[in-house]
Amino acid sequence: MSDPRGKRYTMPVIARARQLGKAGWSYSKVRDLLGQEFGVRPSLDTIGCWLSEDYATTRRRVQAAARRRYREKLGWSFRLPGSGPEYRSAFVRLLDEKGLAVRDIGSVCDVVFGDDFSDDDLWMAIDGVALTATET
Repeated sequence: MSDPRGKRYTMPVIARARQLGKAGWSYSKVRDLLGQEFGVRPSLDTIGCWLSEDYATTRRRVQAAARRRYREKLGWSFRLPGSGPEYRSAFVRLLDEKGLAVRDIGSVCDVVFGDDFSDDDLWMAIDGVALTATET
C-alpha cells in the first residue's frame, strides 16, 4: 500500500541533505549525491524546504496565494470566517482521525478558513493546542 501522504523520505536522507547543504553544495548537486548514496532523487523544492526555513515559508505562501487566486477566478469560496480557535482545532483533529495527512489537512484549512497554517501549527492542534489564524 502506498503512503497517502505522498513520497516520504527517511531521516537519514534528510540529515544527509542538510549536511551537504551546510557544506555548500547546490540543491541540484545535493539531489545527485542523495541519488548516489540512497537511491532517491527528491525534487529541488523538497531539498530547498529541508535546507532553508525561509524557502519553505516562501513556498507555502506562494502556493497559498496561487490557491486563493484560482478560487477567486472561479468565483466561489467555502470560507468560514469567524470560526474560533477551539472549532478550528477540533476540525483539524477530526480530519486527522479520518486519516488525512497533515499536508492535506493544511490544504483543507486554507479552503475552509482562509488561513495557511504551518505543519507545526497543525501538529499542535492535533495535540490539543488551540489553532489561531496566521498572517499571510
